[in-house]
Amino acid sequence: MGRMRAWWRRNAIPLVALALLVPLTAGAIGWQEWRTRFEGTHWRSTPVAAGATIELGGAAVGPATLVEVPADAGVETPPGGRALAAQVTVVPGDAPVTCARPRLVEVSTGRSWEGDTGPFGWRGESSCFDATSPVLLNVPFVVPADAGPFAIDLEILHDGPELPRFLVEQP
Repeated sequence: MGRMRAWWRRNAIPLVALALLVPLTAGAIGWQEWRTRFEGTHWRSTPVAAGATIELGGAAVGPATLVEVPADAGVETPPGGRALAAQVTVVPGDAPVTCARPRLVEVSTGRSWEGDTGPFGWRGESSCFDATSPVLLNVPFVVPADAGPFAIDLEILHDGPELPRFLVEQP
């Protein structure tokens, strides 16, 4: 019994340090993981009315439109589906602007579709990287024929926490 008590006395400081440092280390690692995971995530969805423009990070973004893709454009559509193209104008300000590919979201259900780059000869860009001149994003989507109404989400890399959600007219 005396030996055991001596061991606890001898190791009291390292045991207290261990009891404090293990949870702190786990917390620091967890914090770092969550911080890097959400560092580039936009926290606030900002609705933008149909036909309107929003300024983000000095760039004018919008208006956004959704149009039917003509059958002769080369976009393959399965039975029961239709091809739509999301078109968004991005005009950089003083600094270059970077934007991700637009995502099409069904307003009523929250279903979303990732766009494609389009077939050979498709006009317009699918994203922009350090753009210094105006860019027309023109991204095709294949959606179910009964889907809609839609909104277009577009991530613009800037300092603010906004993710613009452009409400668009049904084509």
